[in-house]
Amino acid sequence: MRKHRANALACVTGRFQPVHAQHVELIEMALLRADQVIIGITNPDTNARAVEATSLHRHTSEANPFSYFERSTLLRAVLRAKGWQDRVMIVPFDLTRPACWPEYAP
Repeated sequence: MRKHRANALACVTGRFQPVHAQHVELIEMALLRADQVIIGITNPDTNARAVEATSLHRHTSEANPFSYFERSTLLRAVLRAKGWQDRVMIVPFDLTRPACWPEYAP
C-alpha cells in the first residue's frame, strides 16, 4: 500500500448509475493517497441535467435510472462492505454549476 500524506483530502466524482467495479477501484486509489475521500455524485438533480458535448447520453433518463438517494444508498452499502465508511463522505456534485464545486468539495 502506498503511503499518503497525513490529513490529505481527495475527491472522486461519477454518476454511479449504478456503482460498478471501476468506481470501487477509483475510490480505493483515492483512499491510498488520502486520509479522507469525498465522493461527488454527479447529475444529482433530474431538473439540472444538461446536454454535454463530450457525452451526449449522460443527461438522458435512460442513462440515469437511479435517483441521488438510491445512488448514495448503494454507495454507502459498498463503503460499509469494504470497511471504508469512516473515511468517505458522499455529496451531490452538480456539474452544471462549476462555481459551486468548492462548496461540495473544498
